[in-house]
Amino acid sequence: LSAVDIDAGRFGQVRYHIASVTGGAENLFDYDNSTSTLMATGPLSPASSYQVGMHSQLINQHEIARLN
Repeated sequence: LSAVDIDAGRFGQVRYHIASVTGGAENLFDYDNSTSTLMATGPLSPASSYQVGMHSQLINQHEIARLN
């Protein structure tokens, strides 16, 4: 995943969230922003395929204050 904000420094940070997962597997995936890792958090069916839709969000000054 890649998204770019033209702001510099901490105001140019982008955070990602899982927006959708096919196959009824919404609770079986997690995205870790600190490591940029999408991981399965539960058992997946080997015969199935899943599509994970992601949403990007800019981190503004107020959100940074809450994250620190």
